[in-house]
Amino acid sequence: MPQRNPKRSPLRTITPIPFSEPIRLHSGLSIAIGGQKLNGKSSLGNLLLELLMEYERYGQLDPKIPGGTGSWRRCKISYPLKKIASTLMQVPMEWIEQNKDAPTPPGWNKNLRWVLEQLGRTMHQANPRALISIALMNGGNTITDDIRSPREYELVKEIGGKTVLIWRPGFETKSNAFTEKSLRKLIHKHVAMYQETGKEGAVDVDPLVDYFIVNDGSEKKLRAKAQKLIIADIFGKIRPRDYSSFAAS
Repeated sequence: MPQRNPKRSPLRTITPIPFSEPIRLHSGLSIAIGGQKLNGKSSLGNLLLELLMEYERYGQLDPKIPGGTGSWRRCKISYPLKKIASTLMQVPMEWIEQNKDAPTPPGWNKNLRWVLEQLGRTMHQANPRALISIALMNGGNTITDDIRSPREYELVKEIGGKTVLIWRPGFETKSNAFTEKSLRKLIHKHVAMYQETGKEGAVDVDPLVDYFIVNDGSEKKLRAKAQKLIIADIFGKIRPRDYSSFAAS
């Protein structure tokens, strides 16, 4: 019986990405939206992305302002968690995206949302910077619509990003899930200020939140708020459309 070679190849040393370092964006602006589930984070993210892509296409943003040039893209902090869940549950990513609140799958004791919440909680305990660092590490102009903790707001502010907190009256959740509980104190603070003053939009008294948006109507109304309360405040007056780049050669 042949003997095994006692000389083994040395193990390759792998150095983890230093997520303790500040996030570095090559250029551009990051807009991050937070809030509890079913409060309209994704809807507001879609509207902002649609408006900003249109303005960028027609040269309507001031190029001297961060985010005024270059294309916009959407990024998800939760994407790595969904990839892990997709692998563990042996289902495609499309199913993960469409079935967060589906009943518990056969053979599982918990549903998909619970699995994602536990994965997110574990990652926040291990390194609260890791997920958002991965989401923003490629730089550029980004919209992130799944901020779920004050710590993630802090990290966005570190890189000069803009933060949005959205609240939908009547859709507050008392869930003790980490992803729902961590922003509750911040939401209560801004709801109290809104109920006292009736003012939404730009916030001057909170180092974490730049804009507080009340989602209390139709998508058309939310679009108007995205345009007037957020985009106009960041970029100032929107320029007339420039069709020169579309002129026939």
